[in-house]
Amino acid sequence: MQKNSNKTISQLLHHDWVGPVPNTCDSYIQRTLYRLYHTEIAHLETEDVRFLVNQEILLEEMIPIAINLLQSNILAEGDFYEGDLLNAVLSIKNDFWINHQELKTSITEIIKENKSVIEACDCPRKVIRNIDSFLSGEFQS
Repeated sequence: MQKNSNKTISQLLHHDWVGPVPNTCDSYIQRTLYRLYHTEIAHLETEDVRFLVNQEILLEEMIPIAINLLQSNILAEGDFYEGDLLNAVLSIKNDFWINHQELKTSITEIIKENKSVIEACDCPRKVIRNIDSFLSGEFQS
């Protein structure tokens, strides 16, 4: 169990939601952020982790969770497509990976261990391109 699993995003960020409660007129991003702001880390689903990683929110907390999910299923799927969690993780800017080499190593090992699963999948080309870029060291800037 992760040390902060009983805390919410709001607690980890050390501030409450600012502004009105989003409604159906607000963007998907606003509504989802509000919902996740009040969700304990232990209750996050694959799509929630994918969303937070894409938004680069609490990466130091989210990447270990993503690693656990990817260890169980390298092609873990949120709401969009097979491998969307992996794609979100691989799309993180290089600065994060430079400062978190142990996490980079973990992701690299998971990818290599699951090479045959990845090759057999019908996931979008961008996932394969991001895997190749990640493994070759050509990260996002």
